[in-house]
Amino acid sequence: MNKKHNAAQRVIDFFEGKGFYIILFLCVAAIGISGYVLYFAGFGETPDTQPQDYLLEEPEWTPQPIEDMTQDAAVAAGGQAEVVIETQEPSPSRSPAPTAAVKPSATPAPSAAPKPVKVPYVWPLKGRIAVPFAVDELVYDSTMGDWRVHPGIDIEAALNAKVMAISDGVVEDVYEDELMGTTVVILHGDGLRSVYANLIKKATVTASQKVKCGDVIGAVGDTSIAEWGVVSHLHLEIIRDGGQIDPTEILPKQ
Repeated sequence: MNKKHNAAQRVIDFFEGKGFYIILFLCVAAIGISGYVLYFAGFGETPDTQPQDYLLEEPEWTPQPIEDMTQDAAVAAGGQAEVVIETQEPSPSRSPAPTAAVKPSATPAPSAAPKPVKVPYVWPLKGRIAVPFAVDELVYDSTMGDWRVHPGIDIEAALNAKVMAISDGVVEDVYEDELMGTTVVILHGDGLRSVYANLIKKATVTASQKVKCGDVIGAVGDTSIAEWGVVSHLHLEIIRDGGQIDPTEILPKQ
């Protein structure tokens, strides 16, 4: 009886000394074994069974370049997402189509001043100039026997030689001059007057009669007493704006 009591007392003493640690170890071991068993039981294998090959093989997966990924996929792949800010270039503003400029209505150009029509002139008759034009110097007058001006030209011609109008015009006057004899005055459209003197008594034109260039207006006579000393001739004067000019300035060259 005492022996059983001593054995029981020794067990009690053992557990009171080191029993707490033994029990703690057993509990930890039991928990570890249970976890181990449960881990391998999840794969339906015994602890000695090797894990399936698919657990050891690397998945066939080609990493996608981060730049080709979206932002979220790049972050998931472990890359550093690059923030790309796409700037949209402003499209050039469409300029309004140019409209045709409205041309101002054409202002009629001022009509140019009509060019003076070149009036043809002809010699009243053919012949040499016996006495030239002279208003700035004196010439000797064989009839009067003195020196004086000569406001026209004396064209040598036979008595009764036909005398023609030098250009178109209107007969302004037909009269008898005391010194120059029978005289015809023609007013021309270009503002000139032509004077024919020393004609025969009877002229072939009358005042206000229209004449054409080359029309016969009379004939060479000897009615000019102031020029009897000159050979038979026609005395011709040209008046422009009230003043005498040299007839050879407008008549064609002979």
